[in-house]
Order: sequence, then C-alpha cells, then structure tokens
Amino acid sequence: MEHIELILPIAILILSFLLRLAIDRSVEAPILLKAIYELPVDIVFLALSFLAAHAISLTTSKNDALFYCFVITIISILNVIIWRRSIKLYDGGSIGWSIFLTAINYFTTIFILYKVIENFLLLKQ
Repeated sequence: MEHIELILPIAILILSFLLRLAIDRSVEAPILLKAIYELPVDIVFLALSFLAAHAISLTTSKNDALFYCFVITIISILNVIIWRRSIKLYDGGSIGWSIFLTAINYFTTIFILYKVIENFLLLKQ
C-alpha cells in the first residue's frame, strides 16, 4: 500500500481521538468541544513523531532534523498553553477568543504537519 507510513499513524491519531471521546462516557457538546480544542496538541505530536522517525532513519548528518525536532517541541509547548487558555476562555464565557485561539492552534499544527509530511515524502523519493 502506497504511503502506509503516513496513513497508518494518521489513522491511529483519529482512532485515539474517537476512543478518548466515546469510551465509557456519553458524548455531550462540552466534552466534544473540549476534545476538538485538544486535537491540535495530538496533531503536533504526530508531526514530531514523523520528524523523529525521519531523524532516526538518516544515515547522514542529523543536525537539521534534530534542530527541527527542538523547534517543534517548543511549538508544542505553546500549543498546550493555547489549548489550556482556550478552555479557560470558553469556560469563562469568552467564546469568540476561545475559537480564535483554537483556530490559531489548528492553523499552526496543520501547517507543521503538512511541512513535515512534504519534506518526509520528498526525502523518501
């Protein structure tokens, strides 16, 4: 199967999201919303995992890959801060700001995942 090294981890991410959401609890709007707010953190760690696997597989210098792992780790810390802040804003009634911060979180994490996959695929070919 073509691109199984990308499809399988993404499928596992989706499965993890659905299992955390549905196992042993009823899915209600606040629970679903908080899970959606948390998903960018999982996405950035998926990107970091792809990059780490790539760094491990390199036979040449690993400095660039390790530098990008460090950068994405810092970004992941910021993602967690934004996620937590978004939940606090939502609980406090500032839904607009909460959605805005979550949108920033999604934009950055999807962009990072896209760039890591793009580079991962380009280097594999």
